[in-house]
Formats: sequence, C-alpha cells, structure tokens
Amino acid sequence: MMSVESDVAIKVRKALQIMLTPKVRNPGVKGWELKRAIGKDYHTVIQALNTEIDKLGLTVKIVGESGELSPQAEQEQLDNARFYIIFKEPLTTREASPSGMSIDDMAALAITLSYLTSKRGKAPAKEVEKMLKEKLPRWKVEWNIRRFIRKGYILKDDDGNLVIGWRSLVEVDFKSLLTLLLATPPKEQEPVEPR
Repeated sequence: MMSVESDVAIKVRKALQIMLTPKVRNPGVKGWELKRAIGKDYHTVIQALNTEIDKLGLTVKIVGESGELSPQAEQEQLDNARFYIIFKEPLTTREASPSGMSIDDMAALAITLSYLTSKRGKAPAKEVEKMLKEKLPRWKVEWNIRRFIRKGYILKDDDGNLVIGWRSLVEVDFKSLLTLLLATPPKEQEPVEPR
C-alpha cells in the first residue's frame, strides 16, 4: 500500500509532466485537464508542485479569462483556468536576449501592452499602429504587430481591435510594467545647436 506522501509525489511529478508537455497552440494546461489526470485534489497537488519548483526559481501561475487567479479561487474558475509554469523573477535583458526579441521589439511590446492596458485591454489596431509609428519605423511596427499576434502576446478580434493575449497575461507583470512607466520621468531633449 502506498503512503500518502508517495501518492502526492507521484501526482506532483505527473502534474509537472503534463504542464511541461509541448502544446500545439497554448502552453500550460487547463484545470479540468489536471483534474481528469490527477484527481479532484489537483489544487493541493499544484501547491505541492509550486513548493518544489520554487527552489528552481519557478512558480505556477493560474490565469482565467479575466486575468490571474489565486489558488483559492472558486472551483469552477480553477477548472476553466490555465496553469502555467513561469519564472518567479523577471529576466534581465541579457537573459531575455535568447528569446529572439531585440530591445526595440521588447520596447514595442511594452508600449503596446501599456497602451492596451490604459484602454481596458482593447483598442482599435489602427490606433495602436498610429501610436507606435510615432516611435518606430512603419515597417517595424507592422512586423512587430504581426509577430506579437503570432506569438500570442496580443490578439486581433473580429472587429479589428487588438486585445491583450494569453501569453502577456502569463509572462508580463502588468503591475511592475505600469509602475516602471509611471515612475520614469519623461526624458527632455537637449536643443541641437547648428554647426
């Protein structure tokens, strides 16, 4: 007969395997999938998994339709939410560079997400493009928007609006992003003297 500890350890390992298995579309796993694979006590198993991966600088993030959820959320919300394993601390620019995004691309994403956040998560694509074209070359703006949509950072709805995507909800700490943006004083340009 198996002990309770070894049963939990087996379920933790199974939950980790399920969550790390590559998916065709979105990474992570739905709560109901965890429930089906490891039982209705899956939130307890996820808390145990979180304790284990914490040692590695990782954490489990739970994202519902309206954003991040706590492990104490309603059962129905958890069953429909997605569970992801992410880094606990934000990556430095050097650590993030293998992601394939240049610093300009990351800035464009930060600007886009900040703008969408200020518009309650959704804005017309033309409006976002116009705003980005004030800072970046036209070709770069169009290329970045297509890339951000393809990678799931933003989504385009049927009405032509850009919406914050699942990947941003998982990977971006919006509170920190907005705090940084609000805390940074605008840089004054020095007048250029004629030669």
